[in-house]
Amino acid sequence: HSQYEFCAHSSETWMMQNKLPANFEAWVRYWADTLDRGLHAKNFSHGPMSMYNEPWCFSTLPFGCYSPINLQTQRLTCHRPYDYLSRFPAQQALRNVDKAYSVGVVEKYQESLCVVTARMSGSLPSWCNCRDAAAWAVGNRSLSKEMHGSHGSVSQAVPE
Repeated sequence: HSQYEFCAHSSETWMMQNKLPANFEAWVRYWADTLDRGLHAKNFSHGPMSMYNEPWCFSTLPFGCYSPINLQTQRLTCHRPYDYLSRFPAQQALRNVDKAYSVGVVEKYQESLCVVTARMSGSLPSWCNCRDAAAWAVGNRSLSKEMHGSHGSVSQAVPE
């Protein structure tokens, strides 16, 4: 859902928004049909540049935005962005995650940066102490989307 919301509302995708289906359900139906017909397996990084794909590295993806078809598997296994295979190499994706220095979760941004900081420096900054509300709040303010940008996407609730 967050991919559709980003494509529909982000200030970075304003040029493409009139190309999107009217709602999330229609967008999902479009991509399900694309998958069923085997049209998802293509190198979308080639093709003519237009005002609808210029911000997306000249991607020719439909709607000039994300393909939700196994996006994380594609990103974890691709040799080139926007080059989608007909199969989804899940085992390779898992091996690549295992080899990664660190993996973060956008919705847990502060926690993810604490893990990266600990891996890099061997210690945690004070703003990583979640038992100290004041210290945690300092980190939360300095790492907020307002400071680093939300790219115009709609925030999604994440269960604890």
